[in-house]
Formats: sequence, structure tokens, C-alpha cells
Amino acid sequence: MRKVISGAMPPGLAAAIAMALAVGLVATPASAASAVGDPAHAAVTHDGETPADWAEVDDSVAAPARTLTADLDANDKARVVTVKDVDGAPVITAANVKGRTQATAVVEQQQAIDGAVAVAVQQKQRLVAGHPMRTTGSMRTSQTGRNVSSDPYSESQWALRTLEAGPSWSLADGSGQTVAVIDTGVSREPDLAKNLLVGWDVIRGRSDGRDDQNGHGTHVAGVIAAASNNGIGGAGLAPRAKVLPVRALDAAGKGYWSDVANGIVYAVNQGAGVINLSIGGDTDDPSLRAAVNYALASGRVVVAAVGNEGTGALTYPAAYPGVIGVAATDRSDRVADFSNSGSAVDLAAPGVAIMSTVPGGFASYSGTSMATPFVSATAALLRSAAVARGLGRVDVLRALQASAVDVDSPGVDSRSGAGRLSARNALCAAGACSYGLQAAASMKKRKLTVRLNRETVQRVILQRKVGKKWKQVSVRSTMASGVAVFKVKKRVKAYRVVVPATSETSAVVTRPLKVR
Repeated sequence: MRKVISGAMPPGLAAAIAMALAVGLVATPASAASAVGDPAHAAVTHDGETPADWAEVDDSVAAPARTLTADLDANDKARVVTVKDVDGAPVITAANVKGRTQATAVVEQQQAIDGAVAVAVQQKQRLVAGHPMRTTGSMRTSQTGRNVSSDPYSESQWALRTLEAGPSWSLADGSGQTVAVIDTGVSREPDLAKNLLVGWDVIRGRSDGRDDQNGHGTHVAGVIAAASNNGIGGAGLAPRAKVLPVRALDAAGKGYWSDVANGIVYAVNQGAGVINLSIGGDTDDPSLRAAVNYALASGRVVVAAVGNEGTGALTYPAAYPGVIGVAATDRSDRVADFSNSGSAVDLAAPGVAIMSTVPGGFASYSGTSMATPFVSATAALLRSAAVARGLGRVDVLRALQASAVDVDSPGVDSRSGAGRLSARNALCAAGACSYGLQAAASMKKRKLTVRLNRETVQRVILQRKVGKKWKQVSVRSTMASGVAVFKVKKRVKAYRVVVPATSETSAVVTRPLKVR
């Protein structure tokens, strides 16, 4: 299993020099940041990692131009994409070409640009996998006691119960975190209204990514951050996280890697802490690689689907070092038949019959695309937890993998990676839970004794019941003994003990005890 810590790469090159393209060629927006008036290429640092690490030396700058255009026929439409380094950030430009001859000429021009890090020839391709399952007729209304939330379709959200969303929300809800969804756009659905930012449309080169003519991006966004307990649809796993919608794929789920790459750069420059890529292809593209490396070097958590072909073929960007590659599991905690396997798989998550938002309503989809946002949402939960706030991307992965539930071969394997995601376990691994802290209280002869299973300094609070409320009586410290003793009054009907939360433990409350 590969690690997420990517090796250091040579620093970036000098600022780019503009160069006129051949007559009849059309340039796409130079960068995501400039398209929305962002302070463009400000250096971003996090966890001691600097953006200078993104700029790999790429052989495409020196490769024979005809080698890069060899797959094109005379009438093929394509893009010549150039990656340049501007003040420590990648700037990705693209020019539309037709046929091998024109493409070769433009490649040669772009390779000669001072500051060019990589040059690539791209064709439009389907980057969104099909949905093995889409059902809308089997959704049932909620039943008391079985559901994570009070939302109408909560009963259909089996994945939230599997991931222990309810206990997780008592520890973290995603507040203060932004997850970028780089996809087909995100529709303005009522269940997403409170959490949906404006974003950017890479294809049109304008602000506002809240347009989804496919449905895939909206479904992904709902898995992450649909509001909970609002009486609409279902709930996302990080119900108070913000979604930054970036439209990089068209209504057919097709697009260019350069648009995806510009979307990633935009997400980084906008401050998104987690970047969700429920997309994939079989091409290791230089512009995509540069954008992903920039995100990783900037401390962002990048999560991607491993693909739905049911093979061991590598899928990008999941296959890049540093990216968390996600496989799909079903209700029975088995790896789905369609889920790809191999070295790109770091983790698995529920990905079969996943209920979420779509334009105009709700639907169940299946795919590694649906599993990926559960991991992204959990990363947002981790970063929003009080004791784990600001958790670095490497530590996020460690918490995710260390806490995963083994569902396939024992240990790390090529189908499920470290195992199936557990949101609650991941939060506990990051320090947001009690780490098994238990408090046992006993009453004997008006003496209440509390024993903790951890021999650390703990404040122990005694409360008595007054009417329907509990009021504090006294406070003790267990010091290193793990034991605290209280004297109680016989006329009080009931007492209980509270161990407050600390940076290492969550609060513990004992059952009520009657005086004997």
C-alpha cells in the first residue's frame, strides 16, 4: 500500500511569458483563480509543506512534439495544454486544435515557452462513471428509532447508520470546513441551500458552479453536506460543512483534464480544505498531476474514486501518490463487484444504493463516486472536531486508515485498502472520543465511589436531582488513582457523576444512583 506522503519535487520555474497562438486557435481561461478575480497565485502553506513542491520535472517539455500528437487523426479535435509556474502556483492554459498537424505545431510553440513545466495533448472524455443503480420508487418514510435523522428519507440512508453518523455528530458536524466538489456542477436544491457556496463554472469561465445538467455532482454534494433534521430529503455525513461547487464536466459527464485541473487550483486558492473528485480516467495527465500535487503541497485532503470497471486497472487521479483512493462496499460490508482494485485503493466506503439529492429531488445511485464523498465528509468532520481542528492531510489519512473496519482479506488488501470507513472510529482515532474512558459508580452507606479505567488526572463532578433537573453538588479529582469518593445525603433521591470532556476524552455520565 502506498503512503500519502509525496516525495519532494524540484521548485517551480520562473514566471510565464505570454505567447501568441496560431491563427484560428481559441485559448481557454488561463487559470481558475483569474477567472473569478481571486488573488490569484498567492503562496499557500500548511503543515510545513509549501506549494513549491508541486512542480515536477516533466519529460513532455522536451519530448518530440509528434510523439505527443501520435494518437491524433487528421480530423480529431483536441487541446494542447500548457502548465506554467507563476509565483509558485500552476497556471494551466489550453488551446483548441484540429488534427495532428496543427496540434504538433502548437505543441512545439508551447514547449518553447519560458516557464513551461509540462505540455499535453488532451481529448474530451467521459470522466464520470455510469450509475450501476438508480432507483427512486423504493424509498420509504422514516420509522422512529431506526434512523440517524428525522428527515423523510432517513430510513433509506443505510450508509449513515453503518458509518455511525449519529454518534459522530455528537463529536463533530463539519462546521467551519469547506469541501470542493469538482464534478458536473451542483444544483440549488433545498436540502443543500444552507451549505452551498457559489463556486465556479470552469467550462463557461465564469463564477457560479450551481448548475448541474447531469445530476452526478448534486448527488455527491448531498452525500457530503445535505442538511440534517430539516424535514427535507436525507442528511449528509457532514451536515454543516460548506460545499464549493466547481463545474468541470458537461451534461454527459464528459470533459477535459485541464478543466478539472483548473478546478482543483481554484479550490485550493479559495481555501477548500478537502477536495472531492468522484471522477476518473485511465490517463496520467500532466496538468491533472500538477494540480493534484499543488493541492497536496498546500495541505489539502484530496479524495478520489478508484473506478467502476471491476478490474485492477489504475484510475487517475486516485492512483496519484497522496490522493486517498476509495472503493465501494454494500449493505453487507462486502466490496462491490463493480469496484476497482489495486494499489490505488486506500479505503472503502458505502457505495451501493446511496440515497442523496439530485436536480429536482432525490435518488439512489451506486458507484465508487458515491463512496468517495463519505470519505471527504469524514475528513471534514475530523478537521472540524475541537481536539483535531487543523489536522493535517497526512494525519487525516492515518486516522481514517487506523480506524477502518476490516471487511475483506485480513489487514490491508487491494480491494478495500485499510478497510471500510468508520466516521466515529476515525474521530476517536483523532482524539475526539473517550478512548474507552469508563466511569463506574457505586453507592454504599451514603458513600458514592467512582472508579475510572484511566489513571490520569480527571475532574469528577457529583450532581443531585432536583425536580427534573440535575444540579452540581461538588467536584473531586481522581489524580493518578482513578478513584474519587463523595459523601452524600440520605434525603436526596438520586445522584449521578459527570466526567467532563478534556482534550483527550469525551464526557462520561453515569446512570442515576439512589442513596442506600
